[in-house]
Amino acid sequence: DSAAMVELGFDTTQPMTLEQMIHHCQAVHRGVIASINATKSKMEKPKVPLLVGDMPFGTYEYKDLDIALKNAYKMVKEGG
Repeated sequence: DSAAMVELGFDTTQPMTLEQMIHHCQAVHRGVIASINATKSKMEKPKVPLLVGDMPFGTYEYKDLDIALKNAYKMVKEGG
């Protein structure tokens, strides 16, 4: 994910952890909520964006599907 390189200063995207990605998704989610709340006072209906987060390298490449699904559920549940 580009957050690893652009925001965290890693040389590649591979060191990004699931917890770091969830942290970034939560920050974006807070911004989305604030934006929606700011437009509520206007007459127009607020547009609700779709928040998309990447599963970091190594969080889904498992022979055990349960681990991959657990990580995906965690990302959806905690990411916002």
